[in-house]
Amino acid sequence: MPTIPFHNPGVTYNGLHATENPTAAEVAADLVTTKQQFGSVRTYYPQYGGGVVDVGKVASDANLSLLLGLFLFPGHDDWTDGDYQGFVKPAVARGNIEGVLVGNEDADMIGYGIIPKYLQQAKSDFPQMPVGTSQSLTRIGK
Repeated sequence: MPTIPFHNPGVTYNGLHATENPTAAEVAADLVTTKQQFGSVRTYYPQYGGGVVDVGKVASDANLSLLLGLFLFPGHDDWTDGDYQGFVKPAVARGNIEGVLVGNEDADMIGYGIIPKYLQQAKSDFPQMPVGTSQSLTRIGK
């Protein structure tokens, strides 16, 4: 009979839970506390504060694994691409990323073609990495 591998329990983390502009120290403290109870974290954003806080790096420094989210900004493809190039790609290279999640359960994403674009891009850039979306199928568009 095949066995199902054990995976440490995880939790979703959003640095915006307590403030509109989290600092690297606040995110680091949150993730250190999180690591006491959970083996991995799913994030909504790869950065905060316009890049002041690199979530992947802070998590790596805390020795915490991530399902790293790429938040999508409709009509601001340059912002999304900047987050992908500047934060997602380097995070994967650090080795603590368990997977990349594109999109964040956002109803405004209906019919927005950027989800398939970044799913394909991430799968191409990281062929051994699990890649998925947090959007429901009905929200991705057809």
